[in-house]
Amino acid sequence: MQDHTLDTISEAFMLAGFQVSMRRMLPTGFVDLSHGKKWYNRVADQLQFAYEQSYIFRFIAPKG
Repeated sequence: MQDHTLDTISEAFMLAGFQVSMRRMLPTGFVDLSHGKKWYNRVADQLQFAYEQSYIFRFIAPKG
């Protein structure tokens, strides 16, 4: 379960003066399914996360 949303994370950094940007983080190769059902109930869930729900933030600190 996620404790924070993309909105709450980005808003917290923006309120602290950071420049916030993000992009989708797509897999660069095959998606490893070897971990079984440790994190995902179905293979389709794992693929959906890998291709549609993975993001990376970039935070640039305020100058001065």
